[in-house]
Parts: sequence; C-alpha cells; structure tokens
Amino acid sequence: MSLDEVRKFNELTNEIEELKNQNERLTVQLAGCLTAAEGHISEQHLAKEGDYGWSLAYQKVLELRRKYEDVLYREKVDIDIGDAL
Repeated sequence: MSLDEVRKFNELTNEIEELKNQNERLTVQLAGCLTAAEGHISEQHLAKEGDYGWSLAYQKVLELRRKYEDVLYREKVDIDIGDAL
C-alpha cells in the first residue's frame, strides 16, 4: 500500500466514524421527537438547546404537544363546568 493509499484509507475510516456518530445522534434526536409527541416528557427531563438529544424538530414537537395538552385541558374544564350546571 502506498502512502497516498494509506492516507486515503485513514480519511475514509475517519469519515465513516463521523457518519456513525452523526447517525447515532440523529437517532437519539428522533427518539426524543417521538417521546415528546407521545407526551412522555416531564419538565425535569426536557432536552435543552445544546444537549445531545436536542434538535429544532424536537423543540417544535414539544411546543405542539404542549398546545395540544392545553386544548385538552380547556375542553375537559369546559365539560366539567358544563356538567356541574
């Protein structure tokens, strides 16, 4: 193997490792989106910008879930109040 071939091999090996790491992080971020969408996130376990599992998509899904829960709560309160009348 020539020196150029060794360098190219090392470059490709490093690139593969970077892609594996990126894939792992994206998988974690996607799992976070699913968890947020299903409402299984408590306030003390929220990912924050800069965290390994945080992404803009996660944040948007989390915000959408909170809006959804607010609507459900308002509907329940309206139903409960209506039943009391």
